[in-house]
Amino acid sequence: MSETVPQHSASFRLKAFSGKMPRPGNEPDFDTWRTSVDYLLNELSLSESHKMQKILDSLLPPASDVIKHVSPTAPASECLRLLESVYGSVEDGDELLAKFINTLQDPGEKSSAYLHRLYVLLCTTIRRGGIAESERDRYLLKQFCRGCWDNALIVELQLERIKADPLSFAELAVLLRTAEEKKTSKEERMRKHLGLGRPSPTPLKLRTITHQQSAHFDNSLEVDATNIQAFDNPKQKVSKQKSKTQYPETSEADALKKEIMALQSQITAIKTAADQEARERTEASELQQLKGQIAELKVQLATSGAQKKQFQKSPQQSNNPSDFGVSRERNGRQKTTELRTNRPRPWYCFRCGDDGHLAIYCENAPNPFRVEEKRQNLREKQAEWDLRNGGATVPLN
Repeated sequence: MSETVPQHSASFRLKAFSGKMPRPGNEPDFDTWRTSVDYLLNELSLSESHKMQKILDSLLPPASDVIKHVSPTAPASECLRLLESVYGSVEDGDELLAKFINTLQDPGEKSSAYLHRLYVLLCTTIRRGGIAESERDRYLLKQFCRGCWDNALIVELQLERIKADPLSFAELAVLLRTAEEKKTSKEERMRKHLGLGRPSPTPLKLRTITHQQSAHFDNSLEVDATNIQAFDNPKQKVSKQKSKTQYPETSEADALKKEIMALQSQITAIKTAADQEARERTEASELQQLKGQIAELKVQLATSGAQKKQFQKSPQQSNNPSDFGVSRERNGRQKTTELRTNRPRPWYCFRCGDDGHLAIYCENAPNPFRVEEKRQNLREKQAEWDLRNGGATVPLN
């Protein structure tokens, strides 16, 4: 009596695998094909002979030549062991675990496609003993949160909070695809409402990879991981290294640069204002010094003019007592004027402190310390002069 096979199991068909190098574009790699076989082996409604038959039907030369001499009644595990030895990864569990942890989302890759790629590598790691089967969901969710660059999506789905009780691969994939579909629909509505053009099309290679992964996920018993082959390509490794340094840290670095430039502008403005204020104070001080110097020069000029007139008169002696008194008074004034004229004067520049020129003609930089030093020396000389001449001085003003 023939075995009865459920309809959904009978309609299930594995993708063809030949093991050719280079791999045909419509053919999965061995790890992807092996993951699909795991689903088949876990199907309890199929007998061992039906499982073996489906595996044989999916193989093409030269892969079929490897198991040509295997008995049709042999268990499927025997067939898989031979294929694993020829086409499987030679990396052990620890190496695969390290590779799994270092697998990050590529530029332009959807979050759901990244999850598919992680899951295929996780299945291979579990088969090689790198991760326990009971830790499958926990490792998958943890690495997805670590390697996915879409932080807004992680926060929206609260994936960090459910690490203690992680979702299965199927549940997590449905959540991601639903969120991506909502985001795409919202962006489309926004573009239509605002009259914006459609975004630049996705590169052909990336569209092909994404389409293959989405179509493979729709078949609940097959998982496509074409990106793993691209991950092994050295060019993809270079792109991946660039993405780790440029995406998404680039936007954050640009924001920090803009903030630094703004702070530098504020500091420059503050320094400019402080310099302007100091310049105004210096100019006010110089103006005050110039006014004082002008006043002293006016006094000196008036004194010199009076002396010149006095010497030009040539006065004569007079026997008149009143004339004698006037002469004495004039002599006293002349003596007082001479004393006041001989008193030390500030013959230095009130701007830079150097001798030989006035502040109004000074082109040197202001030197208030030197000016103050000259002023102190002048006061000491004037005090000594006052002591020698009896302290009788006439104020300038």
